[in-house]
Amino acid sequence: MPEDCTYYNKPQMKEESTKVVNYGEISRLLSNKRLTTYFQGNSTEEAFQRYLINIELIQSLYFSLSFLEVVLRNSLHSVLSKKFEDELWFSIVLS
Repeated sequence: MPEDCTYYNKPQMKEESTKVVNYGEISRLLSNKRLTTYFQGNSTEEAFQRYLINIELIQSLYFSLSFLEVVLRNSLHSVLSKKFEDELWFSIVLS
């Protein structure tokens, strides 16, 4: 592992006191259509829990996907700049 690599550790959330959650209201606010994907013959509470797990999964992938997008875009720009011998290759392609 290179020494210049650093890792971001997500801060641990503090446990909160027990709260009453109105899943019917959450369902209304998010829309049943959005939550339908997460229902598997279970309650609204379980569907909402699946929804939250999905959000956490997406959050965990966000940095890697963002990094990949920048690397891919920069690589593509580099290759096309060399091919067209111009940093403004896109103006050539679009004309």
